[in-house]
Amino acid sequence: MLGDRDPTLDDVARFAVRYGGLAETLRLYPPAPAFGRRPIADVTLGGYLISAWFERLFKPVRHAAQRALVSPIPMNSGPKRWATAPLKFAYFPFGGGAKMCIGEPFSKLEGVLILATLARRLQLNLIGDAAIGIAPGATMRPDRAIIMRPALRADAQSARPV
Repeated sequence: MLGDRDPTLDDVARFAVRYGGLAETLRLYPPAPAFGRRPIADVTLGGYLISAWFERLFKPVRHAAQRALVSPIPMNSGPKRWATAPLKFAYFPFGGGAKMCIGEPFSKLEGVLILATLARRLQLNLIGDAAIGIAPGATMRPDRAIIMRPALRADAQSARPV
């Protein structure tokens, strides 16, 4: 798509497949797997009373996006699933509502441009065991270092370094 030039902001709209790959990664591995919320009034959800101003820790970010019940998008479609928008709060790796991450638009833009820049020249090959787990913590991260070896793609149109 780019030939021998780097991507620009004008190219981002054409990168639907690359955005799909980024969105799919964030669906499976959101940066923050849980967050807290406090209702401003008593509310009953699913037969359970949630008292006003009592903070609850929600851990649905990863699980909500993986359940077919909350998303009309088939689970086995990978990056192509992002051709249509998911239901509101079926996918929210950056939070939602008043406490949504202010950096979401920039993160998505930056992620797509970085992927487009790297993917047109390089192929990244995992070194070692392919089984990578998730380490417990406030943010989601791999349980070990992920070591990859970059290789120039056979169809790379530019030998210019990344």
